[in-house]
Amino acid sequence: MDSRQQGFTMLEVMVALAIFSLVAIALLQTITSNVRTINMLDEKQLAGWVGDNRLSLAILEKRSFQASAVQGEEQMNGKVFYWREMGQPSPQEGLWINRVEVRTNASQLTPVSSVDVWVRAGSHASTPH
Repeated sequence: MDSRQQGFTMLEVMVALAIFSLVAIALLQTITSNVRTINMLDEKQLAGWVGDNRLSLAILEKRSFQASAVQGEEQMNGKVFYWREMGQPSPQEGLWINRVEVRTNASQLTPVSSVDVWVRAGSHASTPH
């Protein structure tokens, strides 16, 4: 009989399995992080579009933004977004800030997206009447 060993020892197999497991866990964490980031970026992009659409609609309707906030909700790509329109005087005289804040939850404190447009006071979709 040949006394030379063929194949791997149990220790070698266990070390290889441990290394493979660590690499697999690291890869899984990276993939999970990437998916979370992609979802967050998708949400921010859609929220920005909702804000842009609200500002564009106000300009097309020649509607003024009031100092008191107007709120509503809009669905985009199967997700519901909660927007809030408000106007406020700017620090620079003669300008008015139209702002749309967009949230993914009505009770969320920090908006996902905030879109500002500075317009001349007295122009359409700017100062309250």
